[in-house]
Amino acid sequence: QNQRKCIKKHEGFGRQIRGIEEIAHWFDCSRNWGCLWRFFKKIFEVMQPEKFYGIDIFSESVKGFWNDDIFEKQGMTHLQWYKNRFRNEIEEGKFEVKQGLSWDVLAEFPDNYFDYAYLDAGHSYENVARDVAILRQKIKEGGIIQFNDYIRYDYMAHMFYGIVPVVNELIEKSNSEVLYYCLSENGFDDIVLRYQK
Repeated sequence: QNQRKCIKKHEGFGRQIRGIEEIAHWFDCSRNWGCLWRFFKKIFEVMQPEKFYGIDIFSESVKGFWNDDIFEKQGMTHLQWYKNRFRNEIEEGKFEVKQGLSWDVLAEFPDNYFDYAYLDAGHSYENVARDVAILRQKIKEGGIIQFNDYIRYDYMAHMFYGIVPVVNELIEKSNSEVLYYCLSENGFDDIVLRYQK
């Protein structure tokens, strides 16, 4: 619900969207696949993007989201499930699925291409730093970057995340401004920046 509130605040900006980027490995935008589905639907409804790119490694070893083996139950791979859920948008040419590591796939796009990026990929410092380095080339000046899981320590998986230090470094080393801080019930918050070099 809170992520949807964050998107709603971008409504005025949404009419300008040329490209939306959702970057993920197998770990997607929420703790519940139903919420994930509604979140992306809300992006389409509010922002009305000209084009949305879904990037993921789509590992065949992944059976579903968190504790729900939804792909396996439906007899699909992650990639098949994803394409099926966005079948209408894909057929309309508004949605394109790209398989691969986020930084490799991002490198294929022209510089200054994306208006909005939702980053939820590898969570180690090295992975986040690598994503941000390439994303800084691909996002437009004044574009929006939304970072998922802005938390130092995952108390469920018992591991440190690199999102907080990388985002803080980006803010310190650029003229980017924090637009929103989106609270979640479990502490896995989002932070939204307007990127300025």
